[in-house]
Amino acid sequence: MEWPSIVAIVIGGLVMLIPAALVWFICIGGICAAITSKKRAKLLEKAPTNLTCTIDTDCPQGYVCLNGHCVPA
Repeated sequence: MEWPSIVAIVIGGLVMLIPAALVWFICIGGICAAITSKKRAKLLEKAPTNLTCTIDTDCPQGYVCLNGHCVPA
């Protein structure tokens, strides 16, 4: 093979890899978002809902005072 053929094959391969990489990026991003959302939902289920506060020190460890209620930090 001559060098122009090799260059054409390499450039063609790169052109085909770019869309494939973008599809994988979108898929991995969706999977990560789903996992994060699931973890947040579990944290909210465990969060005490009846805690009232005026400052952050009124809340248990890992929580902050927001609008008079303790919420996860």
